[in-house]
Amino acid sequence: MLIKPGHTLENPFQGLHHIYANKLAEKGLKKDKVEHLQIDSVWSLNVMVTM
Repeated sequence: MLIKPGHTLENPFQGLHHIYANKLAEKGLKKDKVEHLQIDSVWSLNVMVTM
């Protein structure tokens, strides 16, 4: 995932990140609403920061 300047998540997440999701989470995240995430869905955001 690449968050560029002007994106709604720019502050504090601007940059390149990895998103990991199991099949249930992937299915829910594609629907673009948190309400669609099911029990046992797991996802993680790896935030990479330059210093």
